[in-house]
Amino acid sequence: MIIRRSTEEDVPRMMEIYARARAFMAAHGNPDQWGPTNWPPEALIRRDVANGNSYVCEEEDRVVGTFFFACGRDIEPTYAEIEEGQWLDGSPYGVVHRIAADGTVKGTGSFCLSWAFAQCGHLRVDTHGDNRVMQNLLEKLGFVRCGTIWVEEDDNPRLAYEKTSGASDGKDGAVTFDRLMPGDGAGIAEMSAMASAIVREHFDPIIGKAQNDYMLNMFQTPEAIQHQLDQGCRYYFVRKEGRNLGFLAFYPRESAMYLSKFYLYREERGKGYARPMMDFVVRHARQAGLPAVELNVNRNNSAVNVYRSLGLYVVREEKNEIGSGFFMDDFVFRLDL
Repeated sequence: MIIRRSTEEDVPRMMEIYARARAFMAAHGNPDQWGPTNWPPEALIRRDVANGNSYVCEEEDRVVGTFFFACGRDIEPTYAEIEEGQWLDGSPYGVVHRIAADGTVKGTGSFCLSWAFAQCGHLRVDTHGDNRVMQNLLEKLGFVRCGTIWVEEDDNPRLAYEKTSGASDGKDGAVTFDRLMPGDGAGIAEMSAMASAIVREHFDPIIGKAQNDYMLNMFQTPEAIQHQLDQGCRYYFVRKEGRNLGFLAFYPRESAMYLSKFYLYREERGKGYARPMMDFVVRHARQAGLPAVELNVNRNNSAVNVYRSLGLYVVREEKNEIGSGFFMDDFVFRLDL
């Protein structure tokens, strides 16, 4: 699936999806959120499109979901007052409204919300008290119920949810990112040893030991890492409670932040750490004024599914010769910010 901004040509399809969503809500114990007012009106959707805040989710060139997204300080006026609780974080945030899917592709809602969170690392969402489906989804994705807010379209209160970058999809404890500095001989040796262990375990079965040894010698020896640091590449240890989980490396390249390394030890995969890792890279890309994150992923690497779940999409395929008769046969993934 991919996310893109909506166009005027998408509006009829979007209205079909909203009609389907109203019927689904009514059939699942939530007839009052959108049903009585036939929400949302087409005029509002067209205004969202014109303002650049309307998005659609596509699967194989077919629109399967849609939502409103905006990001900024105090971007949602109705969130200024919250009852029966308080927001977790007063910093600028993103907001998602009017999210709906046609029901044909499992996980569309999760994909859209994960994409929105990746754009800003701080997201607020509200939903009706009868919308158990949405409440369950938000809690599954690590959102915290913060209180109650009121909206303009009707007299029903809404449950207010928030997710910050400190959240890690339900996992306790904070993930930290410790930068490896040029000239830190001990740190560079530690990074080289960890990189070799992780990359050998993961890539020997994919590209073969001979090519993997060749690439490790090119990129992950202490000398190679020092050279990359000198050239402006940033390496980070990914840690939890002082324990190494994996590592990251990235640097600006052309019009994107290029994600060179994104690795976890095998026993740490599937625990929700990929999300805070990607959020960390996204924040650095935004701070650098870059509009996207890009990375190469081997075509046979099962991690392609992880990157898709984080909101990235394939922009092209590459096959690059790297010497000694070896090739890198990759998808190039991109996350638009």
